[in-house]
This record gives sequence, structure tokens and C-alpha cells, in this order.
Amino acid sequence: MARAESSRKRRMILSLSITLPAVMSVVVVAAIAGPLALNSYDRAHLTRIHCTVVSAEAGTASAGARGAASRPEVYIRTRDCGDLSLSWGVTRQNRDRIAAELAPGERVGFDLGEGSRKLAGLLRALHLIPLVYGYHLDAAGPSAS
Repeated sequence: MARAESSRKRRMILSLSITLPAVMSVVVVAAIAGPLALNSYDRAHLTRIHCTVVSAEAGTASAGARGAASRPEVYIRTRDCGDLSLSWGVTRQNRDRIAAELAPGERVGFDLGEGSRKLAGLLRALHLIPLVYGYHLDAAGPSAS
């Protein structure tokens, strides 16, 4: 009886020692590959959304430890589209000018990836800010939904 129980415990431990690393590997791959795939898809499938700017602030986004992979960006808060981040084409020299162009109350068209638009709710839940790839000041049209 004790032998059967010991054998069962060993099988369970063996099963867990195989299953847990496999599950963790899938999670790690998804955490790395998911954002890369979304960014790649977004760049190839741009759509325009129309939003009312609440504020725009020039800054620097950091992707690495201690700012090792920092890049200039403009952080945009909108009334009807949530928060957005523009780093495509933004430099340290032009980020203040771009932020000033995105005046509060201004209706602006933003080029957003279709994947990010469709996953907007999930991105917000994960506290991730969608990247926009361009903006158009002469935008007039329906707000994004």
C-alpha cells in the first residue's frame, strides 16, 4: 500500500516537473512574442481614429533597466480615445513642438494599428498605452469607438 502511494507521489512530482516548466515557457514566449507580433501587425495595418486632445506632454519612454533603451515620445491624453503614445518620428529636437501642436480641445486624427484598436480594452486592463504612428491636425470625423 505504501509502495503504491509512493509511486503515485513520484508520478505526480514527475508530471509537475514537466508540466510547470512547459507552462512557464509558453507564458514567457507569449509575453515576449505577443507585443512584437502586435507591433509588427499594427505597422502593416494602420487605421485612423479621431480624438479630442485633453493634453499632450513631451517626454522620454524607457523600455530597459535604468533607461537603457530610452526614446523620445509624446504622451497624449484624449477625451474619447484614452491615452496614446507617439514615438514614431519623434526626436529630442521636435517632441516639444509636436506636443504644442496637439492643443487641448483640438480634434486630431491619429494613425493607430488595427490590432491595438481591436485590443484597446485589453491594453487598458494591462495598463499599456497604445502606440500611434502619426497624427493629422486637420482631422474632422467621428470619434473612435
